[in-house]
Amino acid sequence: LASTSQGHFLPERMLVEALNYMMSCISLAVTWLQLKPHAMDLATQVLFPVLCFTPADAELWECDPIEFIRTCYDIMEDCTSLRV
Repeated sequence: LASTSQGHFLPERMLVEALNYMMSCISLAVTWLQLKPHAMDLATQVLFPVLCFTPADAELWECDPIEFIRTCYDIMEDCTSLRV
C-alpha cells in the first residue's frame, strides 16, 4: 500500500482486497495494536487519496453526469469499488 502513495501502480482489485483485510485486522485487538502506530499514515496516504475527487472524476462529471452518478452508486460494484 505504501507504493500507491509514491505513485506506483497497484490494481484496484488488489487495493480493495488489501483495505478489506485491514478492516478485518482493525476489529481484532491483537492486530489493531500492530496497525495503530501506522493508522495516521494509512489514513492520509492511502484512504484519503482513494476518496478524493480526481481529474478523471471531474472529466466524467463534465461529459456525462448520469454515468458519474451511476458509477458512484452502482450496487454491483459495492464489493469491488474503492469508494464504498
